[in-house]
Amino acid sequence: MTSARLHSCCALAWFLAVVLIAVLFGFHMNVPLCGRIIQHVYCSNRGILGLACIPTPTSDIYGLSMTWSVSTGMFLIIAFSYIRILCASVKQGRTDSRIRSKAFQTCASHLVVYVLFEIASLTIIVSYRFPLLSQNIKKFLSILFIIVPPAINPIIYGVVSKDLRMSIIRLVTIQASHRSR
Repeated sequence: MTSARLHSCCALAWFLAVVLIAVLFGFHMNVPLCGRIIQHVYCSNRGILGLACIPTPTSDIYGLSMTWSVSTGMFLIIAFSYIRILCASVKQGRTDSRIRSKAFQTCASHLVVYVLFEIASLTIIVSYRFPLLSQNIKKFLSILFIIVPPAINPIIYGVVSKDLRMSIIRLVTIQASHRSR
């Protein structure tokens, strides 16, 4: 990828993010709020709309469709990238199987992290659709969304690393042999 194309992609991503959020804030500007405490550990669209005195179906529909569109777009871009990586590695892997193996390991570990992120996101979105769900459970789920994917990321990439995996196996084996004495 050329430097110009990279800069264009970054500018497009920022432009789309700013436009999508600006439209969202446009929906919020005239909504009267009946409360001051957001029942969430961080400020989110749904957390703010939970304070509204009136129903906000337009903002709800826009928020859900924006979330779906961005998630689907990210998935398609990632899938396209993976297909290109895997096709190139299979082509190169005909002569060197290490290249193919490395590409599959990298894509698989990244895919696991991505799926965990999407599951955490979906869990939060779904939790807002159940008004009887305890606020503490919603807060706990929102904390999991922030903590779990970044915490599991090094573990997943560490398991893929042969040197780190062998060190962990050696450490566990030594620990087990000391306990059995």
